[in-house]
Amino acid sequence: MKASRHRLLRALTLPALSCAALLLPAGARAESGDGVGFGPVLGITTSGSVSLGWELSGSYYATPLLRVALGGSYHLQRKGDDPQYFHYLALEPWIYVGATLGVAGTSESDTRLLYGLWEGWAQDLDAPLLSNSFEFVDDDTRFHWVFSLTIGWRGIGRTQQFYITPKIWRIKGWDFFT
Repeated sequence: MKASRHRLLRALTLPALSCAALLLPAGARAESGDGVGFGPVLGITTSGSVSLGWELSGSYYATPLLRVALGGSYHLQRKGDDPQYFHYLALEPWIYVGATLGVAGTSESDTRLLYGLWEGWAQDLDAPLLSNSFEFVDDDTRFHWVFSLTIGWRGIGRTQQFYITPKIWRIKGWDFFT
């Protein structure tokens, strides 16, 4: 019982702190494109395991090559040789399609290579929904709330997972188009 409480506390602490950081006032030193996003991750592996997790992402200077993700995935229904859970840290550059390359620590007390492909859609919550006018993109003087939806595939060692991740971002200037 004590071990399960410890695991639950450990699993909830980082997401709670991340949500708090999203809601804090933005720092004056942030540059256009600097931002942080947080959201749940729903995944299914090729062996049929279903998982629910979290992901905290950061972008730096709006460059597509400087994006980082930290997250965790916990199987609700486990099948095959899939680990019960894994936590990861990855670089996630994006040009025309996103890539994932990082490391994952699993419930089996081993470290695995994390790799994958993803694509996403983003909507500035201050702009008209699905607008084709990008006038708001030029406003790099303030922070924007942005919703994103990402669909992807990743490998964690021998485990292959398809996932979907909705996130809320707080980004200065919000320019995903550079």
